[in-house]
Amino acid sequence: MLDCKVAESVLKPLSQPPILSIIVPTFNRTPEMITAVDSLAGQLVGGLESKVEIIISDNASESEGQTAIRALADRYAPVSYMLNAANEGGYFQLFSACWRSRGQWTWTFGSDDLLLPGGVAHVVDLLEREAPSLLTQNKRICNRDLSEEMITAVNGIPDRRFDNFIDLFCGVGIHQIAFMSSSIERTDAARKTDPSPYLEAGTLHPHLLSFFEKHHNQPCYYTSSNHLIHRSHNAQL
Repeated sequence: MLDCKVAESVLKPLSQPPILSIIVPTFNRTPEMITAVDSLAGQLVGGLESKVEIIISDNASESEGQTAIRALADRYAPVSYMLNAANEGGYFQLFSACWRSRGQWTWTFGSDDLLLPGGVAHVVDLLEREAPSLLTQNKRICNRDLSEEMITAVNGIPDRRFDNFIDLFCGVGIHQIAFMSSSIERTDAARKTDPSPYLEAGTLHPHLLSFFEKHHNQPCYYTSSNHLIHRSHNAQL
């Protein structure tokens, strides 16, 4: 289990474990983070608010960012947060997400990405119907300030179920799997893996390497849905 000292935590009580926990790791990215969380939390209506929680995981941002996080939790009932006492690094955030999750699946969602309306409902429907160990989804690409859509859909691959992660990897390619926000994984599968070797791997995409261990013999699913928006030239973790 990955753990660290937490300066402040508000985890709202749940009547039942959610289907999906969306973990939003962030660090000094206040305007983008607000846009990302608004795009997610605004969709949690019509029953989704009992199936999905959002937890903002902050890496000791400056006071402006932490104030914004508290305001988002006040505005949206399904939004909780954890403020790390120190900056633990981006990859700590990525691999600790499954331990902060209270849902059956964990979606680590980049704080400078966003989701178009209908995206959360589509994901929850697929998780309940297909029950994959890992779900990955198509994406759009916009410029940094979201004023221009550069690519409407990155992939032309149709929806498809794969028997295991290696088949998925061969079918959709590294560019698809490497994008953090595109993939959602079973929380229990993620927790079975020791993150230490991946945190020490010295690569830009240690989470991609870990997927081979977590999901290598488990069913995976790709959806061509492109509710997900990725900003071009966004910062690395």
